[in-house]
Amino acid sequence: MPATTKDKPKMTEETKAKLREKKPKEKKPCVCGCGTLTGGSWAPGHDARFYAAVKKVRSGDMTAADLSKQYPSDTIKNFSERAH
Repeated sequence: MPATTKDKPKMTEETKAKLREKKPKEKKPCVCGCGTLTGGSWAPGHDARFYAAVKKVRSGDMTAADLSKQYPSDTIKNFSERAH
């Protein structure tokens, strides 16, 4: 026989409070390699700077090697290797 809501134990206020409690996000370094700790992948504005540099590579104003020098992170190096 399937369980009904009557069969479930009620949550206490303490349990509800624990569920509502927000846990802090673990900070990790920005993927651009700058070392800034962030809750996401990029520090604010760093993704826009990177994508602007990628546009320069695609338009020929910058080489992929220059992009790798500007952004030393392994994640970025892997991306720039695919860009050319």
